[in-house]
Amino acid sequence: QSGKCEHLCHFVILKFKDNKGFHTAEDTNCEFGIAHRLDVDTSGALMLGKTEAGFVHLRNAFTTHAVMKEYLCLVHGTVKQRKGEVDLPIAWCEASNTSYIS
Repeated sequence: QSGKCEHLCHFVILKFKDNKGFHTAEDTNCEFGIAHRLDVDTSGALMLGKTEAGFVHLRNAFTTHAVMKEYLCLVHGTVKQRKGEVDLPIAWCEASNTSYIS
């Protein structure tokens, strides 16, 4: 880490620029392959398109809401109900760098 504020595209370029299968790593037209950032307020997992066709496909899928997200929750302790639904906002604690259901 350089200690400087860097953009995600810098990471993609450095990590994948020499990967022959990752065509979009240095392509500004395809935003370096960064098609979508899932749940940016929590984990921020990235969806990257390695090719222009893959990038366009992913970008269109998210734009048209054709993507269904399913979440897996890991818990510590005993779960009383086998099934259920959580309909609460996710909060972020900057002090501990964790997210939680508020």
